[in-house]
Amino acid sequence: GFTGLALKTGLNDKQQDYLKKIKTSSQTLLGIINDILDFSKVDAGKLELVKADFMIDDVLDSMSDMFCNKISEKGIEIIISVDPSIPVALVGDSLRLSQIIMNLMTNAIKFTDKGEVVLYVSLVDKKDDFVLLKFSVKDTGIGISEEDIAMLFTPFTQVNIKNTRKFGGTGLGLAISKKLTEMMGGEIWAESMPGKGSVFNFTARFGLQISNRPPVFLDSHFRGNDVIPAKAGIHFAGKLVDGYLTKDKEIYPEFIEIRVLVVDDNLTSCETMVSLLKSFNFLPDSALSGEDALQKLTINARENRDYSLVIVDHMMPDMDGVKLSERIRENPIFRNIPIIMMTAFGIEEIQIQASKLGVNSFLIKPIKRSVLLDTIMKLFGKKIEVKSDEKGKTETADNSIQKFKGLKVLLVEDNSINQQVAKEILNLEGIIVIVANNGEEAVDLVNKNFFDIVLMDIEMPVMDGFESARLIRKNITRKLPIIAMTAHVFNGYREKCLESGMDDYITKPIVPEELFKIIKNAVPLFRGAA
Repeated sequence: GFTGLALKTGLNDKQQDYLKKIKTSSQTLLGIINDILDFSKVDAGKLELVKADFMIDDVLDSMSDMFCNKISEKGIEIIISVDPSIPVALVGDSLRLSQIIMNLMTNAIKFTDKGEVVLYVSLVDKKDDFVLLKFSVKDTGIGISEEDIAMLFTPFTQVNIKNTRKFGGTGLGLAISKKLTEMMGGEIWAESMPGKGSVFNFTARFGLQISNRPPVFLDSHFRGNDVIPAKAGIHFAGKLVDGYLTKDKEIYPEFIEIRVLVVDDNLTSCETMVSLLKSFNFLPDSALSGEDALQKLTINARENRDYSLVIVDHMMPDMDGVKLSERIRENPIFRNIPIIMMTAFGIEEIQIQASKLGVNSFLIKPIKRSVLLDTIMKLFGKKIEVKSDEKGKTETADNSIQKFKGLKVLLVEDNSINQQVAKEILNLEGIIVIVANNGEEAVDLVNKNFFDIVLMDIEMPVMDGFESARLIRKNITRKLPIIAMTAHVFNGYREKCLESGMDDYITKPIVPEELFKIIKNAVPLFRGAA
């Protein structure tokens, strides 16, 4: 809560980065604390998956934030490689998906001292209303014997006592992951050999979001030539249609045939970057060493096929990224080509040194698709639209500020810290907030004042949220949306809230985006009703 509020204040880039990582780490810690509760709930059949709209890119970006520090701590490469044909707008439980990925990635990093950990995301099957995705976490770590693999997903079981003492056991994470993948209509399995690394795979099924925006038929040059209403990502007669948001190939036609050279000695990392650039319509080429890069730059310049951009990794043998950048700037033939350097988090001194040599911009590994595009667009002087969380819409950041201005909310919460966090989150959107410290105060305030919506905590002294909601419904005739706020996630608890007269339910800790989505859905339906 307070971290999110701090992120909205005036901060420099480094402060923003630190706070974002504090926020991510806090959320991770909360997830770990909940692991034991999760397993007991799954085992008792009391955990249900949420069906909500989410963007797969957001899930993967959060993984990048979560593990970027591990790169500098262990000196390993973390790579996220995504099949560009995967629809980005999905329906399912993104929190539980993140939990599975986090469990597998954490173990892979823990048991890998050198080399790389790669998360692959691929499309297994796609129908009109769902997709089946495969997630694979591959590492170059210590590996697992065949007999130990059989015990991996058994709760409270640790394999190989020697390695457990050195690295720490896997705990309940894999057992929970197995249960969750089964609930998502998938399966989980592992492949490994001692000393050769491991691959942990799981599949999961997700729904496809329905778009409010008519999709566009695209011709071979990715220009729209017809419009019909349809679901997101459907193919008609072999023509590409995407009803969620126009694809990057349509949004950025100016990148078609722009040549980019990627220089990275890690083949997996290099191939992943090439794939990302292709998804933006660039024509990428690759080099696995500094010498190879200089040779390609020279040959292409002589043939009048100059590169418009060079993306170079910092850590390379023989000739690192800093030295290569220096060599590029010394050559009059291609000295003016923009350079982006990929670095690990926490090596600001390298960035300062590289900047003095003429490196134009930097990317922190693991590379996020959105950050890569943002960096390139800024380099080329382009403006970027901010994609909305809402289906079929784009908006600038300014348009999203204070869209609820003037809305009057009754916040019913007994905890002073929770009051402050919720109030400031709501105030930032221009919402007027009146606070009640318990259910009894809430009933009295509703009887004497007009509110657009009530946010109701459940467990409070004097009068709880259930009783307060029942009395509010009894005392007033107009329709007033009441939203429950609670940390309970057991089956049946949401139904209990609805039975007491509440209209919806949001779990704590409150995620602002989810809260505003619920408010938006609830208020227009009731405002002005007699």
